[in-house]
Amino acid sequence: MSGVGAWSSTWLPTMDYLAEAGYHCIAVDLPPFGYSSRPADNTYDTGHQALRILGMLDTLKLSRVILVGHSFGGRATVEALMAEPSRFKAAVLVDVALSIDPPPAERGLLGSLIELPAVARPVIAATATNPWLTGWFLRKFTSRHDALTADRIAVYRRPLSVVGTTQAYGYWLDAFVNDPGLSRSSRSSDYASLSMPVEVIWGTTDGVTPLSDGLRLSRLLPDARMNVLPGIGHIPHVEDNAAFNRALEGFLVRL
Repeated sequence: MSGVGAWSSTWLPTMDYLAEAGYHCIAVDLPPFGYSSRPADNTYDTGHQALRILGMLDTLKLSRVILVGHSFGGRATVEALMAEPSRFKAAVLVDVALSIDPPPAERGLLGSLIELPAVARPVIAATATNPWLTGWFLRKFTSRHDALTADRIAVYRRPLSVVGTTQAYGYWLDAFVNDPGLSRSSRSSDYASLSMPVEVIWGTTDGVTPLSDGLRLSRLLPDARMNVLPGIGHIPHVEDNAAFNRALEGFLVRL
């Protein structure tokens, strides 16, 4: 099982839980998140991120895995599933931030500003990679704020000290916001090609990727089941780890 998300350390409680149940779990941080090395050519588009997932499987000589994608890792996860579906036994998509059938590319003011390093980097340094604001951002992404203990916030905060993080975030954010929508994961018609079982896990109070996105995704997939977690926001495995673990293990047992 492979987990694709932001900062793999936040998945440790789930990985420990599944390991005790006999599953082999691997978590990978797609760059620029966590401590993963950053590509020299600053390629953070969906296609290159998917190739990194597939490259990891090649390196570890893994096949027929269950791929788990969360949030920003969702696009790369789905792209990898579509590129080589025979390598995957099933998939779990958790509050994934996809862009399906986007309107014609229009950068707009935000997209244009992000493209300018002289503008984007100071703003990112003052916000996204500012360790003093990590807790504030997490509260914006979650509903159960009691789960955001000092230790949990520290896990998210630590990788921000890696040299070059602000610059890397700028390149990644430009690729994410200004995605031209040319990848397969951006086309609703291509979701019919994913015939493997897929569990779509979503928090009902997710204010980042609303529940309607998850419902649409589950309808596009041939063999998908929607698993809704009440009162949970965008980060289920942190907000209510026990509920998330039950949902995930229930899917694995059914397989």
